[in-house]
Amino acid sequence: MFGRFCYVWSLIFEADLHGWRGLDKGLTIVMRLIVRTICLWGLLIAATSVWARSPLCFAASDDWLPYSSFSAPGGGLLVRIARAAFAAQGQDSSYVFPPWNRALTEARAGVLTGIVGAWYSEERERDFLYSQPIYKNEIVFIAFANQHIEYRQPADLRPYKIGAVRGNSFVTTLQSANLQVDLAKDMDENLRKFVRGRVKLIVDEKLSTEFAIAEKFPSIKQNVVFLQPPLETNYLYLIVSKEISDAAQIIADFNKGLAKIEQNGTLRRIYQDSGF
Repeated sequence: MFGRFCYVWSLIFEADLHGWRGLDKGLTIVMRLIVRTICLWGLLIAATSVWARSPLCFAASDDWLPYSSFSAPGGGLLVRIARAAFAAQGQDSSYVFPPWNRALTEARAGVLTGIVGAWYSEERERDFLYSQPIYKNEIVFIAFANQHIEYRQPADLRPYKIGAVRGNSFVTTLQSANLQVDLAKDMDENLRKFVRGRVKLIVDEKLSTEFAIAEKFPSIKQNVVFLQPPLETNYLYLIVSKEISDAAQIIADFNKGLAKIEQNGTLRRIYQDSGF
């Protein structure tokens, strides 16, 4: 707004200068330079002010307890950690909870700053910068105990249809192993297919699946087994789109903030408050 004001004012002032008869031509040139210099500084100040006031905006998975959820206190474990880490660096941050595929699309395009709670994949590394790891978790196959499925490696599961959430990084691993993969839009849909027998197994993060079953399908809780070994052992990260001009600085600030809250006990209190 300030820049537009300066631009208009400079045009008016320049027109007035042309109308002032008797002024030396050199004086007119000097005055033009002064006005333009003032306006340039105004634009720089205004731009800096807008940047300082604009919070970072990250996506997080909705309904992915205990890690993130719109309905969870503070947005869930990962959101609370991210917010505290940025706050330790004096930076505001906000969080939205869109469907996972939309979160990836908008973050990749730079519409959102990035995502909190993403696994590593080579494909994503082309579009995002990664923070230090936030949390370690296991990706496992889940089956009903009475099916007595024998499993030592993914190839053992080729006879079965396996449910997975579209967009998760491990889907490529399943497809590369020539497994029968039935994709769902989110964990809820994946679990419903599992309960109704439309898929023989599902694959997802262990702790969040335990939470989801206990909350939404408690009747099957005692009949479910988590097959070992895990398909993958992964870390969750905060990722920032490479379309964001200061992406590297945002990652650096987060990493420094994460180290601070680990040292001052804030991280431990967040884990305790979240039931860990």
